[in-house]
Amino acid sequence: MHAGGTGTLCRFAAEAAQIVIRPRDQISAPGRTVTFLCGTKGNPPPAVFWQREGSQILLFPSQPPSQSGRFSVSLSGELTITDVHAEDSGYYICQAISVAGSILTKALLEVENAPSDRVPPIIRQGPANQTLALGATAQLQCHVMGNPSPSIQWEKDGRRILGNDARISLMENGTLQITVLQETDSGVYTCVASSSSGETSWSGILTVKEGGAPSVPQVSEPIQLPGPPQKPIVTDVTRNSVTLTWQPNPHEGGAAVTSYIIEAFSQSAGSTWQTVADLVKTEKHTVSGLYPNTIYLFIVRAVNAYGLSDPSPISEPVRTQDVSPTGQGVDHRQVQRELGEVAVQLQEPTVLTASSVQVAWTVDRQSQYIQGYRLLYRPTGGSWLVQDVKAAPERSAVIADLRKGTEYEVKIRPYFDEFQGMDSQPLLVRTPEEVPSAPPQSVTVVTVKLSNSSSISVSWEPPPAEAQNGIIQEYRVWCLGNDTQSRYHVNKTVEGDVMTTVLKGLLPGILYQVEVAAVTSAGVGARSQPVSVLMKLPAEQAPARPSPRRT
Repeated sequence: MHAGGTGTLCRFAAEAAQIVIRPRDQISAPGRTVTFLCGTKGNPPPAVFWQREGSQILLFPSQPPSQSGRFSVSLSGELTITDVHAEDSGYYICQAISVAGSILTKALLEVENAPSDRVPPIIRQGPANQTLALGATAQLQCHVMGNPSPSIQWEKDGRRILGNDARISLMENGTLQITVLQETDSGVYTCVASSSSGETSWSGILTVKEGGAPSVPQVSEPIQLPGPPQKPIVTDVTRNSVTLTWQPNPHEGGAAVTSYIIEAFSQSAGSTWQTVADLVKTEKHTVSGLYPNTIYLFIVRAVNAYGLSDPSPISEPVRTQDVSPTGQGVDHRQVQRELGEVAVQLQEPTVLTASSVQVAWTVDRQSQYIQGYRLLYRPTGGSWLVQDVKAAPERSAVIADLRKGTEYEVKIRPYFDEFQGMDSQPLLVRTPEEVPSAPPQSVTVVTVKLSNSSSISVSWEPPPAEAQNGIIQEYRVWCLGNDTQSRYHVNKTVEGDVMTTVLKGLLPGILYQVEVAAVTSAGVGARSQPVSVLMKLPAEQAPARPSPRRT
């Protein structure tokens, strides 16, 4: 021990500001009071302030209420707006700041009398998946519409394309052109159309490899695509669903319409269009999994073998039914505060069949304000689908009608009427693969001239996405030859990303039948219908005329 006294050394560990309770988007009628929560933590505790997007006015706790006393921030960081006006609609930003850093989050306020026709841009036709050869030129289309006129940006694998490569240019119609393709150009290209009303994106995969198409592939002509359906009409509305009907366009295009896709937009559910139904087979459909007391707009597209139609006219705005009577007379601030503290933990999903899984969860912090749980799931990278589950002791649910052999992301959150709690950590689950239930499409066979060889070129398109039932690992090509005396086989296997191959060594004068099938880890799928090809006798191989016999 040192004589003369003692001392204590204090170390200060700074912790960056965090937002632990995020504000939720809200819809309000004029004259009501709304409260946005913003729970924070950090060391030292961060300072919290609010700001309306586009405004320079900052709102701090303990400030005198501004704007005729309607806006105030509590010591715990809650923003309260009383006597809501239509012009209060917009995004409100909560920012937490300290010496260790800052973080922000925002939420949307939608007032019932605010305009409902401010919608994000619509992409009429977006980039298609394509495989091209080294040195070829790629054109990725992005035709957009919207008011105000949207701007277009392109991303590759989630990163903005900056335009510092002379090979890459953006054409006036929004098409991205890439010349002298390299293997490093392969990736996911996303067209992002944005305006002050929001943004919309559409992605396509470009693959550059030896053996790809040698030039820009033919984009489907507009005459081949189906015409847009007529404006969808709302025929029934509940708290969580809307039933739509529409009339088809007389112009089906180059092939019959096989299905429809429905997209929806709601300002309170995000600033972009979301696909809420696909593979719809009839001109009437009920869109489920919607939020109560929320305004939605809908568009419909037709699908045929050549692609998607332009969108239908936008439906009239429709609001789902209001909250149930159980929500009346409840302190909304208390509901949202308690839901924000509920911690839901997903357990590992259990695969039941190739198209269904069971999910279960636990609740660490219970609340009286849990009406049920909102189960969200999507194919990895796709759009979220929603399934509401009423609160029950077993705390489990079955998700059905999943695609086979597909990886899904799953998460869950508690809800009470229009109020929602925090999302659980997402988990991944993959449904088992099965053999493809449909054959490859558009199988074509042509004869090709190769030196000293009778050959054919076989090309095809993958089976429909809903029938692939997994990852296509390879394709099997059968070429069966018949004549009166013998049988010939020329078969080949190619990788799953190859859509064309050449079969050599066919014999002249033989009629061959060509079939193609896709293969997943579960086995070989359905074979395509046989395509016949007759290998003719070349002129130089015709039987020689006998020479005159000498005497």
